[in-house]
Amino acid sequence: MRSLPRLYVVTVALAAFAGACGDAETQLVVVTYTDLAVPAEMNVFELVATGPEGMSVEERSSLSGPGAPSQPYTVGLYPTGDTLGPVTVTVRGLLGTTEVVTRTAVTSFVTGESRVLRLDLRRACAGRTCGGEQTCIDGACASSQVPADRLPRWDGTLPECDPTCRIIDAGGPMDAGPDAAVDAGPPMDSGPPMDSGPPMDSGPPMDAGPMMDAGPRDAGPRDTGPPDVGPPDAGPRDTGPPDAGLCDPRYEVLPPTGRVQRMGNLMASMQFHRPDGESCPTGVNADDFAYEVRTFCNPGPRHNIELWQLGYEFDTRYSLTDPWIVVYSGGMLPADRGDCILSNDDYGGTTDSRVTMSIGAGEIITVVTTSWCPGPPNTDCGDGEGYGTYILRIDAL
Repeated sequence: MRSLPRLYVVTVALAAFAGACGDAETQLVVVTYTDLAVPAEMNVFELVATGPEGMSVEERSSLSGPGAPSQPYTVGLYPTGDTLGPVTVTVRGLLGTTEVVTRTAVTSFVTGESRVLRLDLRRACAGRTCGGEQTCIDGACASSQVPADRLPRWDGTLPECDPTCRIIDAGGPMDAGPDAAVDAGPPMDSGPPMDSGPPMDSGPPMDAGPMMDAGPRDAGPRDTGPPDVGPPDAGPRDTGPPDAGLCDPRYEVLPPTGRVQRMGNLMASMQFHRPDGESCPTGVNADDFAYEVRTFCNPGPRHNIELWQLGYEFDTRYSLTDPWIVVYSGGMLPADRGDCILSNDDYGGTTDSRVTMSIGAGEIITVVTTSWCPGPPNTDCGDGEGYGTYILRIDAL
């Protein structure tokens, strides 16, 4: 087998990552989660990295069978010389040989530092194609450019899957052995074809007897009695739970009572040009902001909800200092990020965010959790102040 030029070393073991935080290594740690069902909807993970001189390497892993890697799918990339970028990294999820979803980022290495590049493969981007220098992020096309100084530093701890990412794969641990170089190897064995079983028994042919009764028509008198004017049914009203059939299974259901609470983590690899004001619709801020997006559906009936994004001031266990919440109508982000229905930065003299609304039966909303602080450099915020953990809380009123 022919080895590729040593532009990168990929498939660095998890154990090797854990010991790398104290070393001055120049590397990118690519971390990928997916909310697709593995291996039913996605059974192959593929990463292609292309350096500034056009050389590229590919890592391809089967996600089914004994010894298959589990989430997150993690790949380490190293430069060979002094040129640090640009580096184009594309991750793909495939089902057999069919591409299901893809995500691309263009970034650079940082000399003497390990940085984390988070590239998730979301169901909302399945089949979505973006033109130019864009890629699909949470169902919408956005810039694929990720400035290296906004990538979080690798500290030996893998970022957790956020609440919208369902970890379905229960596969075994990742291969802990480092690979010295990338070898494309033989094509992946996709296994024997799926057994389609015996043909379906169509049973005996349908009775072809006469369709209509050809007997004589009843010539009796027509019923001319008065219509039935009896009282309507006064039985009890159905108070059972709402029918979730109004909502697409891709969306999280909002219950008519109680609370939905989700923990989030704003990271530099996700960038968003948020609304510039708190009255929607509004203009769009030109700075880049870390963000996360979640989509909810109300199966009915109409009721009021209160949405909170709570950070450090609410509870010092969370690190985000100045949350900003935005709500859009429908199941994806609009092309115009200023076309919101609700937006709030500070509520009631705090740095936490709160909005209230009425949501109808079958109505879908997209909730963006972001920050007042853009990523660095920014004179109004400290380094990394626009990133961190928080709570999204939705109360039925």
